[in-house]
Amino acid sequence: MTIAALAPSAPPPEPGSYRMTGPSRPTTPRVAREWVVLLCNLAGFTHLVDDARLCLSEVVTNVLLHTASPLVVVDATLRERDLVICVHDSSPVRTLVPSSHFSEEERGRGLSLLDSLAEEWGTTFYGGAFGCTSKAVWFRLHEFERSVA
Repeated sequence: MTIAALAPSAPPPEPGSYRMTGPSRPTTPRVAREWVVLLCNLAGFTHLVDDARLCLSEVVTNVLLHTASPLVVVDATLRERDLVICVHDSSPVRTLVPSSHFSEEERGRGLSLLDSLAEEWGTTFYGGAFGCTSKAVWFRLHEFERSVA
């Protein structure tokens, strides 16, 4: 009889930052979703998986739809009790204000979803002497389920 040894499972990621870089292509939101699901599961943030997947998908999709950025860069920072995700693009265009939660439009609800699901979110602009050259949309998800106000 032959017994195969199983490889030990990978240890969970330690608190710290992780980066995913991808081209601005229609498949990038899916890759980003799968990446953040893996990261959340390995970190033990299993109850954040659905919100992280949806919020990240919406923000990455916004990069594809509303910018000419050739790359999408996603930074995920695992902290003791929360996850902070930052999506960078090379467009200086300001982020739109979330539309109404009750909009009948099929499009344009991404930032409203982000506003509903994230503990907090915002936009950071980067630039130099000649003004804004790029931005990052970031959001924070808390480890515990959000309380309903």
